[in-house]
Amino acid sequence: MSDIFYTEVDKNLQFELIARAAAGKRNRTTRDINFMLGKIANVQVTPYDITYEPDADNQEQVVDQKTPIFHAILGGKTVRANEFMPSGPRGFLSDRPTFTTIDEDRTKASGNALTNTSKRIPPYITALDVQIGDDSMGVMQTATINLTIPNPVRDLNFFESVYMRPGRHCRIEIEHPDVAMVSMEQTGGRLTNDVMPSSEKLKNLGYEKEDIDEFVKMNKFVFDGVITSFDMNYQEDASVAVGLVFRGTTQIYTDVSMAMNEKEEKDKKTKESTPTNFWSTTNDIVEAKRLELDKNKGVYSDPSNDNIHYIWGKIHDNVSLGTYITLGALINFINRFLVIKMKSVIGNAQIICDKTEDLCTSKYYEHLVSCNPGEVFFPGQDTYGEKTLFDKSGLTEQKPKFSKTEKPNSVSYPSLIFISMKTIQNIENDLSDDNTSTYTVKQFLQEISKLIYKASGRAIDMQLISHPERKTMLLYYDSNNVRPPTNVAEPFSVPMFANDPIGTIVKTFNFNGKLPQDASTLAYVMNQDPSNISESDVAPFLSYMYSANTLERGRAADGKTYEVSSNLITDEQLQEIEAKYAKQHKDRLDEYFKSIEDFSKNMNAKNDRATLEKNLKKYIQYPFSTIERSNQLKAPVIPFSVDFSIDGINGFRYGDILVFKGLPARYTNNTVFSVVGVSHSVNDSGEWNTDIKCIMRPKIDNI
Repeated sequence: MSDIFYTEVDKNLQFELIARAAAGKRNRTTRDINFMLGKIANVQVTPYDITYEPDADNQEQVVDQKTPIFHAILGGKTVRANEFMPSGPRGFLSDRPTFTTIDEDRTKASGNALTNTSKRIPPYITALDVQIGDDSMGVMQTATINLTIPNPVRDLNFFESVYMRPGRHCRIEIEHPDVAMVSMEQTGGRLTNDVMPSSEKLKNLGYEKEDIDEFVKMNKFVFDGVITSFDMNYQEDASVAVGLVFRGTTQIYTDVSMAMNEKEEKDKKTKESTPTNFWSTTNDIVEAKRLELDKNKGVYSDPSNDNIHYIWGKIHDNVSLGTYITLGALINFINRFLVIKMKSVIGNAQIICDKTEDLCTSKYYEHLVSCNPGEVFFPGQDTYGEKTLFDKSGLTEQKPKFSKTEKPNSVSYPSLIFISMKTIQNIENDLSDDNTSTYTVKQFLQEISKLIYKASGRAIDMQLISHPERKTMLLYYDSNNVRPPTNVAEPFSVPMFANDPIGTIVKTFNFNGKLPQDASTLAYVMNQDPSNISESDVAPFLSYMYSANTLERGRAADGKTYEVSSNLITDEQLQEIEAKYAKQHKDRLDEYFKSIEDFSKNMNAKNDRATLEKNLKKYIQYPFSTIERSNQLKAPVIPFSVDFSIDGINGFRYGDILVFKGLPARYTNNTVFSVVGVSHSVNDSGEWNTDIKCIMRPKIDNI
């Protein structure tokens, strides 16, 4: 099954898109006509209130369940009745009573109900834009709603009290009628059950609290977010135009402060109470476990959570007692003591970094070791020459294994990376010194990510990402993990031309090639002898170069025209490039092994550590002897992008892979386009458009 960043478009979604392309061209049945005429979308916004319940001590506490504020729901079915209708006892053409203000216990009115003679309807939505994308590439999960309040005297106070409140949790829904689904009979209008494995595992592990039906309808899109800002403008006709800006719930989990509540502990010397910080709280727990086991060296593994492990002892010679915890344990502490503070805003909130059933994985590099084991190390891949970390403490067999080596399905588990408690303390102290304001969980995890990225030679890049299917769930995930070892996803060919045998679903299409500054040598590279090109110049563009071809047109003696296709790189040149790459791999590997051996002789030597770090990066750059396998493992981004729009539909995920037959062959032979962003927009006439942004990557084949 495909991984999060290299996934196959859902089969039912493919079926529906092909059916839409054929509607009106190949197929002209009633359902095809219904699709073309009935795709008018409705939008509904539901605000939620915080729910409190007494706990065992009769103290009020926030509960996960959110309570909808029914009288404040915008759009949806509300626009089909009452004051949105012209006639009837509450029709907008009638003189109908407004609301009467009463006190909190609902017993005393503070004023008389007035008659609403404005003949104006209640607030209504005029436009919606939603952005969903790959957080690791800097794409924010946001939504913007524009609406009009025709009668501010009647509605503005109540509207302001509900919606002009940063931090208000809301749910936005876009929905087409069922008749707008061409494949309703075949698919039921739903995505398949063959979802990416991590999605189902999240539910099985108890992370998912919400009804799965909310997310699997192709004619319905759901966005959960929190209001972050608003604007209000009075119009010439005395109405009020309001804009609301939302951020996805997962985008605010980690905006919570790392500061913790004060703990009444008296210092023996100063006799003053001191605030308890995150490190001291977690360190107390780890130390308590060490004392419970009555050991100065040992390994603790949580029997109920395979991600939580502590280890203490000497990692190598001449090093004092050290304490390390796994990344999974660190995330667990962050959830328990920090992220839980967001419960009052969005209910159930947690960061997920879990190896259970292969939920969060990394690529397996056979020879990977940490270049800074004093701060970060990979258990089971921690042998340096003849030394293994904690070997003299007798803990080698007690440590968990960072990787599962079952070829071809070998994987690594980021949640089992060990991090020094001293390093965690240093990061917290540095952030406290560098920031005048309180630093956040997001800033803290960014520093942890930098640490792991550097220690792994840039092989592991941990990022906070929203799950592409369950967008209310936040993963701490290796963004370099763009491929599975087997069962690689097949790209979906997007019908894009009216003369396509199927038809077209594409309304607009843009293809762009924008080279970054560090790729400025590419133009030079493409116009010289390829056999003289160093691999470092073209590493991100190898797949593009190999598919580069040229066409020559001419006319034969019989008058027929012809096109001759030829590759810009000859077979001899290609073999020479491949031979050079294989030699680079061997040389880098030899240098890497030597630096590991040198480092093992004195693990405190800064120069040897710097050399190991440099050669580790080179090994990650040339992990295999062939260009094809290295490209498939790293799947570098190629600086070409595609943007296209289609009629509104739910089901595209970032990471889905596409191909476009309308592009020249050099952009389709050995490459795919990976979805990195999906946008949904609805205008005031109910037209729902889905815009998709893609980047080019090498095509990955099964090993």
